[in-house]
Amino acid sequence: MEVVYKQDLPDRTTTPQPSTLTPTEQPVIIQNEEISLAFDANGLVSTLTEKATNVTHTFRQEFFYYLGVMNGSQPSGAYVFRPTGQPIPIERAQLEVVKGPLVEEVRQTFSSWVAQIIRLRKNAKHVEFDWIIGPIPKEEANPITKEVVTRYITDIKNQDVFFTDSNGRQMMRRQKNYNPNFKYIDTEPVSGNYYPVTNRVFLKDDNKQLSILTDRSQGATSLDGGLELMLHRRCFADDHWGVEEALDEPGDGSGLVVRGTHYVLFGDTKLHRRCFADDHWGVEEALDEPGDGSGLVVRGTHYVLFGDTKVD
Repeated sequence: MEVVYKQDLPDRTTTPQPSTLTPTEQPVIIQNEEISLAFDANGLVSTLTEKATNVTHTFRQEFFYYLGVMNGSQPSGAYVFRPTGQPIPIERAQLEVVKGPLVEEVRQTFSSWVAQIIRLRKNAKHVEFDWIIGPIPKEEANPITKEVVTRYITDIKNQDVFFTDSNGRQMMRRQKNYNPNFKYIDTEPVSGNYYPVTNRVFLKDDNKQLSILTDRSQGATSLDGGLELMLHRRCFADDHWGVEEALDEPGDGSGLVVRGTHYVLFGDTKLHRRCFADDHWGVEEALDEPGDGSGLVVRGTHYVLFGDTKVD
């Protein structure tokens, strides 16, 4: 199906000029008619304000990487995610701010292999996080497996509960360190709480909800008031599950570069019962609490989700 419509285009004789800022120079804010995003002294998102209610929420997004187990009978690899401990933060970003009549965005550069554009489109109720990861560094001697994640942190009281989609259809309730089908044994505290996400994941309390729509299948887990999603991995040991080689795709010789987008809604829970249209991808999405399990996602030129019949 193709949608054709007439649209008067704005004058393009002038182009918004980006301004480059170091994180501590001055406060950075981007906004549209619905949302205002503020950035802290390290160049990271710090708060989100809903203009309709004039309510400001704690809202952070950061990058981390895990170091993978390299030795022993079960290293981290193509089929196994097995980190050695807590992830290492990728801190401080150089910022470039671009503001125009249709889009305001902040371009973050963390390092030679981590960058991101945070984008607010005109009238949109969601935020786009357009991330680029890679090539993940490889040491010349004794390279160490690195597995890159992003975290979205809020003040939502979710009580260790979050929801992931089941192959784009119904939403499945997940709880940290718990499984309803068997006795959970905490042998892998990180990977044991990861679940597949085909296209969306959310957490909520009685008043607020954080929903993330992905552009590809990813792994995700929940934190206290936040969500963590796996973005990219580069492993330098075989995990002994049949591949017989490390997960180290060379790309052009230096390693693969991965680019993707997260569409993020955060705020009043009722907001997530309404559809929003994404200007770039043609997304029409209803992110709702689990209902009778009905729903359908069609992938193609347009990405459409038909939600629970109770969605208003």
